[in-house]
Amino acid sequence: FFAEDGAPVSWEDRQDLRGRAVECAFGRRYRVEGEISMLQVLCVVPKTIEGVQEISEISYSVRPSRVFDSGGKRYALMVINKPPAQFDLAMRFTATLYSGDLTSVRNGRAVERFERNRSALRQYLLPEKYVESDNTAIVQAARELADEDQLAAVRKLFSYTNSRLTYDDAMTRTIGAFEALKGRRGDCSEYASSFVALCRARGIPARVASGYVVDWNDTPLHSWAEVYLDEFGWVQFDPTYADRGRYSFTNLDSVYLQLTDTQSDSVLGGRIFYSTRYRGTGALRSQSVFECSEIRNGEKGQTKRWASPAG
Repeated sequence: FFAEDGAPVSWEDRQDLRGRAVECAFGRRYRVEGEISMLQVLCVVPKTIEGVQEISEISYSVRPSRVFDSGGKRYALMVINKPPAQFDLAMRFTATLYSGDLTSVRNGRAVERFERNRSALRQYLLPEKYVESDNTAIVQAARELADEDQLAAVRKLFSYTNSRLTYDDAMTRTIGAFEALKGRRGDCSEYASSFVALCRARGIPARVASGYVVDWNDTPLHSWAEVYLDEFGWVQFDPTYADRGRYSFTNLDSVYLQLTDTQSDSVLGGRIFYSTRYRGTGALRSQSVFECSEIRNGEKGQTKRWASPAG
């Protein structure tokens, strides 16, 4: 499952910035019941994102038949003929993670991420699945919280999201911004999509970021938000962890490993991280697996592991 590590490589222009070096592995653990002649798994691959993360030394437990880019994301296609009864599909890599919160950007401790092409921001003002920024109730709430100052408006929308929602760790499916704000509950996906939908309804570009956190309690799977501020560019915000008392509106930590900026990936058939197809009359059970070790002074620390319930 897990290959040997490689040393993290720092960006030359970021040597003065503090980053968190980690070695991570994630994937799926499969159990085959009955006859399956072929399994095909398409998954998103972590990429280097300036100002957010540097990814290096990627290795795969099964060599991909194809690695390709589409829509700004990278994917790996893995095919297994006559899969065994139990096996893992995973990738291992090293990463350096950087905090892109408001305090870090203001104080010069983060790279400012401005869009070179302003027209690229248009897509982050439009409604999408789970981010219903054109919903009448969401538009009305955003207007009532309007403020001429962009940052003040974002703060109001952030506070409104957390005052409206109650964290529910028993969520079994993603319900989106409208249902979450209406029912006043959700997990990290709903907190992020609700905040992003309110920002977009206010005319402020925003997007949901999803992936893992490398320092976690119950689950490393997580979603947070990025908002585009005219003064600073893209800035990270995490309404979920702020509501739960871990972070705040202005302050986060370098724990975010981003895989995607959508909650419904058309390349993956509407899934978020991976899609699976197989040929045969049997059944396929799987669970998510993740592990992470922090690297300090070239030495790898204790490995923390997690696995989701088997499904």
